[in-house]
Amino acid sequence: MTENKDVCLGLMTWQEIETRLKESDIALIPVGQIEQHGLHACIDLDSRNAEGIAIRAALAAFKSSKPVVAPTICYGYSDLPGLRDYPGVFSLRGETLVNLCYDVTFSLIRMGFSKIIFVNGHDANPPFIKEALRRLTKKTGAFCAMSHISEMNNSSAEEILKKHEMPLDFGHACLIETSIAMAFGMEVREELMAGHYCDKIEGPIGKIFPHAPVGISYPAWECPEVMDKIWAPGLPGSKGNPAGSSKELGEELIEATIKPLVELIEAVKDFKPDLKKNLEFEV
Repeated sequence: MTENKDVCLGLMTWQEIETRLKESDIALIPVGQIEQHGLHACIDLDSRNAEGIAIRAALAAFKSSKPVVAPTICYGYSDLPGLRDYPGVFSLRGETLVNLCYDVTFSLIRMGFSKIIFVNGHDANPPFIKEALRRLTKKTGAFCAMSHISEMNNSSAEEILKKHEMPLDFGHACLIETSIAMAFGMEVREELMAGHYCDKIEGPIGKIFPHAPVGISYPAWECPEVMDKIWAPGLPGSKGNPAGSSKELGEELIEATIKPLVELIEAVKDFKPDLKKNLEFEV
Protein backbone atom coordinates (compact mmCIF):
# COMPACT_ATOMS: atom_id res chain seq x y z
CA MET A 1 0.00 0.00 0.00
CA THR A 2 1.34 3.42 -0.98
CA GLU A 3 2.00 5.69 2.01
CA ASN A 4 2.87 9.36 2.58
CA LYS A 5 6.56 8.47 2.83
CA ASP A 6 6.39 7.25 -0.77
CA VAL A 7 5.45 10.69 -2.12
CA CYS A 8 6.59 13.32 0.41
CA LEU A 9 10.09 14.67 -0.27
CA GLY A 10 10.39 15.78 3.33
CA LEU A 11 10.15 12.17 4.46
CA MET A 12 12.80 10.92 2.01
CA THR A 13 16.60 10.70 2.15
CA TRP A 14 18.67 12.21 -0.64
CA GLN A 15 19.36 8.75 -2.02
CA GLU A 16 15.64 7.96 -2.15
CA ILE A 17 15.06 11.21 -4.02
CA GLU A 18 17.84 10.31 -6.44
CA THR A 19 16.16 6.96 -7.09
CA ARG A 20 12.76 8.58 -7.59
CA LEU A 21 14.19 10.96 -10.19
CA LYS A 22 14.95 7.92 -12.33
CA GLU A 23 11.21 7.13 -12.30
CA SER A 24 9.50 10.52 -12.31
CA ASP A 25 10.22 14.22 -12.83
CA ILE A 26 6.88 15.54 -11.52
CA ALA A 27 6.79 17.54 -8.28
CA LEU A 28 3.84 19.16 -6.54
CA ILE A 29 4.35 22.20 -4.30
CA PRO A 30 1.58 22.96 -1.78
CA VAL A 31 1.17 26.67 -1.00
CA GLY A 32 -1.08 27.83 1.81
CA GLN A 33 -1.28 30.63 4.34
CA ILE A 34 -1.38 31.23 8.08
CA GLU A 35 -4.33 33.46 8.93
CA GLN A 36 -7.53 33.65 10.93
CA HIS A 37 -10.30 31.22 10.02
CA GLY A 38 -13.12 32.36 12.25
CA LEU A 39 -13.76 31.33 15.83
CA HIS A 40 -13.90 27.62 15.06
CA ALA A 41 -10.88 26.76 12.88
CA CYS A 42 -7.10 26.80 13.27
CA ILE A 43 -5.00 29.43 11.55
CA ASP A 44 -3.09 26.79 9.54
CA LEU A 45 -6.22 25.64 7.65
CA ASP A 46 -5.10 26.84 4.19
CA SER A 47 -1.68 25.22 4.48
CA ARG A 48 -3.16 22.03 5.91
CA ASN A 49 -5.64 21.76 3.04
CA ALA A 50 -3.08 22.52 0.32
CA GLU A 51 -0.68 19.90 1.65
CA GLY A 52 -3.43 17.33 2.14
CA ILE A 53 -4.83 17.78 -1.38
CA ALA A 54 -1.34 17.56 -2.90
CA ILE A 55 -0.54 14.35 -1.02
CA ARG A 56 -3.91 12.74 -1.86
CA ALA A 57 -3.44 13.58 -5.54
CA ALA A 58 0.12 12.23 -5.55
CA LEU A 59 -1.02 9.00 -3.90
CA ALA A 60 -3.87 8.63 -6.40
CA ALA A 61 -1.47 9.11 -9.34
CA PHE A 62 1.38 7.07 -7.82
CA LYS A 63 0.85 3.87 -9.80
CA SER A 64 1.01 5.63 -13.16
CA SER A 65 3.23 8.64 -12.53
CA LYS A 66 5.04 8.44 -9.15
CA PRO A 67 4.94 12.22 -8.48
CA VAL A 68 6.45 13.71 -5.33
CA VAL A 69 5.18 16.43 -2.98
CA ALA A 70 7.65 19.09 -1.85
CA PRO A 71 7.51 20.49 1.69
CA THR A 72 4.67 23.00 2.01
CA ILE A 73 5.15 26.73 1.57
CA CYS A 74 3.07 27.66 4.62
CA TYR A 75 3.08 31.45 4.30
CA GLY A 76 1.27 33.48 1.65
CA TYR A 77 -0.23 36.90 1.03
CA SER A 78 -2.89 38.38 3.32
CA ASP A 79 -1.99 42.07 3.52
CA LEU A 80 -5.62 42.93 2.83
CA PRO A 81 -7.76 45.63 4.47
CA GLY A 82 -9.69 44.24 7.43
CA LEU A 83 -8.29 40.73 7.23
CA ARG A 84 -4.76 41.77 8.25
CA ASP A 85 -6.05 43.28 11.51
CA TYR A 86 -6.91 39.91 13.11
CA PRO A 87 -4.39 38.30 15.49
CA GLY A 88 -2.90 35.24 13.81
CA VAL A 89 -2.76 36.74 10.31
CA PHE A 90 0.72 36.58 8.79
CA SER A 91 1.61 37.94 5.38
CA LEU A 92 4.54 37.91 3.03
CA ARG A 93 5.04 40.89 0.77
CA GLY A 94 3.92 40.10 -2.76
CA GLU A 95 7.44 40.14 -4.18
CA THR A 96 8.65 37.96 -1.30
CA LEU A 97 6.04 35.33 -2.15
CA VAL A 98 7.00 35.49 -5.84
CA ASN A 99 10.66 35.01 -4.94
CA LEU A 100 9.95 32.22 -2.45
CA CYS A 101 7.91 30.26 -5.00
CA TYR A 102 10.58 30.92 -7.63
CA ASP A 103 13.49 29.78 -5.45
CA VAL A 104 11.80 26.62 -4.18
CA THR A 105 10.81 25.65 -7.72
CA PHE A 106 14.23 26.51 -9.13
CA SER A 107 15.79 24.19 -6.55
CA LEU A 108 13.50 21.35 -7.63
CA ILE A 109 14.27 21.95 -11.29
CA ARG A 110 18.00 21.83 -10.65
CA MET A 111 17.48 18.51 -8.82
CA GLY A 112 15.92 17.12 -11.97
CA PHE A 113 12.18 17.71 -11.55
CA SER A 114 11.16 19.30 -14.85
CA LYS A 115 7.38 19.36 -14.33
CA ILE A 116 6.16 21.44 -11.40
CA ILE A 117 2.57 21.87 -10.24
CA PHE A 118 1.68 24.29 -7.44
CA VAL A 119 -1.31 23.29 -5.31
CA ASN A 120 -2.68 26.54 -3.90
CA GLY A 121 -4.99 26.69 -0.90
CA HIS A 122 -5.34 30.45 -0.37
CA ASP A 123 -7.38 32.74 -2.62
CA ALA A 124 -5.03 35.77 -2.49
CA ASN A 125 -1.92 33.85 -3.61
CA PRO A 126 -2.52 33.19 -7.36
CA PRO A 127 -1.28 36.52 -8.81
CA PHE A 128 2.09 35.99 -7.14
CA ILE A 129 2.36 32.28 -7.93
CA LYS A 130 1.51 33.02 -11.57
CA GLU A 131 4.25 35.63 -11.77
CA ALA A 132 6.74 33.10 -10.38
CA LEU A 133 5.54 30.59 -12.98
CA ARG A 134 6.06 33.11 -15.77
CA ARG A 135 9.61 33.85 -14.67
CA LEU A 136 10.45 30.17 -14.15
CA THR A 137 9.14 29.10 -17.56
CA LYS A 138 11.14 31.84 -19.26
CA LYS A 139 14.31 31.13 -17.25
CA THR A 140 14.34 27.33 -17.20
CA GLY A 141 12.08 25.93 -19.89
CA ALA A 142 10.42 23.68 -17.29
CA PHE A 143 6.69 22.90 -17.35
CA CYS A 144 5.15 24.97 -14.54
CA ALA A 145 1.46 25.08 -13.63
CA MET A 146 -0.83 26.05 -10.76
CA SER A 147 -3.91 24.25 -9.44
CA HIS A 148 -6.26 26.27 -7.24
CA ILE A 149 -8.28 24.26 -4.74
CA SER A 150 -11.35 26.50 -4.60
CA GLU A 151 -11.63 26.49 -8.40
CA MET A 152 -10.93 22.77 -8.89
CA ASN A 153 -13.82 21.75 -6.65
CA ASN A 154 -16.29 24.51 -7.48
CA SER A 155 -18.83 22.72 -9.68
CA SER A 156 -18.37 19.36 -7.93
CA ALA A 157 -18.79 20.99 -4.52
CA GLU A 158 -22.07 22.50 -5.66
CA GLU A 159 -23.36 19.06 -6.68
CA ILE A 160 -22.21 17.48 -3.41
CA LEU A 161 -23.86 20.17 -1.30
CA LYS A 162 -27.11 19.88 -3.27
CA LYS A 163 -27.08 16.11 -2.80
CA HIS A 164 -26.87 16.56 0.97
CA GLU A 165 -29.45 19.39 0.88
CA MET A 166 -26.91 21.79 2.32
CA PRO A 167 -26.52 25.51 1.49
CA LEU A 168 -24.27 26.44 -1.45
CA ASP A 169 -21.71 28.03 0.81
CA PHE A 170 -18.48 29.24 -0.80
CA GLY A 171 -16.24 31.54 1.21
CA HIS A 172 -13.63 31.71 3.94
CA ALA A 173 -13.68 29.31 6.90
CA CYS A 174 -16.91 28.11 5.32
CA LEU A 175 -18.61 24.71 5.11
CA ILE A 176 -16.32 23.54 2.30
CA GLU A 177 -12.97 24.68 3.69
CA THR A 178 -13.83 23.52 7.19
CA SER A 179 -15.03 20.06 6.10
CA ILE A 180 -11.89 19.45 4.05
CA ALA A 181 -9.69 20.51 6.97
CA MET A 182 -11.61 18.23 9.33
CA ALA A 183 -11.00 15.31 6.97
CA PHE A 184 -7.30 16.14 7.18
CA GLY A 185 -7.39 16.00 10.98
CA MET A 186 -8.02 19.59 12.04
CA GLU A 187 -9.75 19.88 15.40
CA VAL A 188 -12.56 22.44 15.22
CA ARG A 189 -14.42 24.26 17.97
CA GLU A 190 -17.86 23.08 16.88
CA GLU A 191 -19.63 25.07 19.58
CA LEU A 192 -18.12 28.24 18.08
CA MET A 193 -19.11 27.71 14.46
CA ALA A 194 -20.49 31.06 13.45
CA GLY A 195 -22.70 32.05 10.53
CA HIS A 196 -22.24 34.39 7.59
CA TYR A 197 -20.88 37.77 8.60
CA CYS A 198 -20.52 39.65 5.30
CA ASP A 199 -22.49 42.86 5.10
CA LYS A 200 -24.42 43.47 1.89
CA ILE A 201 -22.43 45.82 -0.33
CA GLU A 202 -24.57 48.73 -1.48
CA GLY A 203 -24.06 51.46 -4.05
CA PRO A 204 -21.86 51.45 -7.17
CA ILE A 205 -19.36 48.93 -5.78
CA GLY A 206 -22.16 46.52 -4.94
CA LYS A 207 -23.13 46.41 -8.60
CA ILE A 208 -19.76 45.08 -9.72
CA PHE A 209 -18.51 43.05 -6.75
CA PRO A 210 -18.11 40.14 -6.48
CA HIS A 211 -19.45 39.53 -10.02
CA ALA A 212 -17.86 42.09 -12.34
CA PRO A 213 -19.09 42.36 -15.94
CA VAL A 214 -17.49 39.88 -18.35
CA GLY A 215 -13.99 41.01 -19.30
CA ILE A 216 -13.69 43.47 -16.42
CA SER A 217 -11.47 43.01 -13.37
CA TYR A 218 -10.19 45.18 -10.58
CA PRO A 219 -8.30 44.45 -7.32
CA ALA A 220 -11.36 44.33 -5.09
CA TRP A 221 -9.51 42.64 -2.25
CA GLU A 222 -7.19 45.62 -1.93
CA CYS A 223 -10.11 48.10 -1.67
CA PRO A 224 -11.15 49.08 1.89
CA GLU A 225 -14.64 49.93 0.57
CA VAL A 226 -15.11 46.27 -0.28
CA MET A 227 -13.10 44.56 2.44
CA ASP A 228 -14.67 46.56 5.27
CA LYS A 229 -17.96 44.88 4.35
CA ILE A 230 -16.40 41.42 4.57
CA TRP A 231 -14.10 41.76 7.57
CA ALA A 232 -15.50 44.68 9.51
CA PRO A 233 -13.91 45.32 12.92
CA GLY A 234 -15.32 43.14 15.69
CA LEU A 235 -16.74 40.34 13.51
CA PRO A 236 -15.70 36.70 14.10
CA GLY A 237 -13.88 36.34 10.78
CA SER A 238 -15.87 33.77 8.78
CA LYS A 239 -16.98 34.56 5.23
CA GLY A 240 -19.53 31.81 4.90
CA ASN A 241 -21.31 29.47 7.29
CA PRO A 242 -19.37 26.44 8.59
CA ALA A 243 -22.37 24.93 10.38
CA GLY A 244 -22.83 21.31 9.32
CA SER A 245 -19.17 20.72 8.47
CA SER A 246 -18.01 17.12 8.85
CA LYS A 247 -15.16 14.74 8.02
CA GLU A 248 -17.51 12.71 5.84
CA LEU A 249 -18.44 15.73 3.72
CA GLY A 250 -14.76 16.66 3.60
CA GLU A 251 -13.82 13.27 2.15
CA GLU A 252 -16.34 13.69 -0.67
CA LEU A 253 -15.02 17.17 -1.40
CA ILE A 254 -11.40 15.95 -1.39
CA GLU A 255 -12.16 13.24 -3.95
CA ALA A 256 -13.81 15.82 -6.20
CA THR A 257 -10.94 18.29 -5.74
CA ILE A 258 -8.09 15.93 -6.61
CA LYS A 259 -9.72 14.60 -9.79
CA PRO A 260 -8.58 17.40 -12.17
CA LEU A 261 -5.17 17.47 -10.48
CA VAL A 262 -4.66 13.75 -11.03
CA GLU A 263 -5.77 14.20 -14.66
CA LEU A 264 -3.11 16.89 -15.14
CA ILE A 265 -0.38 14.75 -13.54
CA GLU A 266 -1.19 11.82 -15.80
CA ALA A 267 -1.49 14.04 -18.87
CA VAL A 268 2.03 15.46 -18.52
CA LYS A 269 3.87 12.35 -17.30
CA ASP A 270 5.34 11.57 -20.74
CA PHE A 271 5.98 15.18 -21.72
CA LYS A 272 9.67 16.10 -21.88
CA PRO A 273 10.27 19.84 -21.48
CA ASP A 274 13.30 21.28 -23.23
CA LEU A 275 15.19 22.42 -20.14
CA LYS A 276 17.82 25.09 -20.51
CA LYS A 277 21.38 24.19 -19.58
CA ASN A 278 23.67 25.44 -16.80
CA LEU A 279 20.91 26.87 -14.64
CA GLU A 280 22.17 29.13 -11.86
CA PHE A 281 20.49 31.45 -9.38
CA GLU A 282 20.74 35.15 -10.15
CA VAL A 283 23.00 36.99 -7.70
